[in-house]
Amino acid sequence: GDLDGDGDLEMVGGSFVPQQLLPQLAEQGAESIVVFKPTSEGKYKKHVLSKGDCIHAAIELQDINGDGKDDLIIGNFCDTEHPGAALTIWYSRP
Repeated sequence: GDLDGDGDLEMVGGSFVPQQLLPQLAEQGAESIVVFKPTSEGKYKKHVLSKGDCIHAAIELQDINGDGKDDLIIGNFCDTEHPGAALTIWYSRP
């Protein structure tokens, strides 16, 4: 999706790992949401949005606030042992 409204498409990746690995990955600060933004040289530069919380089971990109830039809607795995928000929304910067 186009997260910054410049017409170039960025790639977003998220991690969802077995629950028994979560404490170890949180301690290590494992990258859990990353954005790859195209550069003028035709390559991609990685930007880390989140570390340690590798519970992201789904990612959707939509312009939900109508500013012309895609926003991230992240579906998170939650249960009684790992309570938290089922959805996290990351709005693109103005």
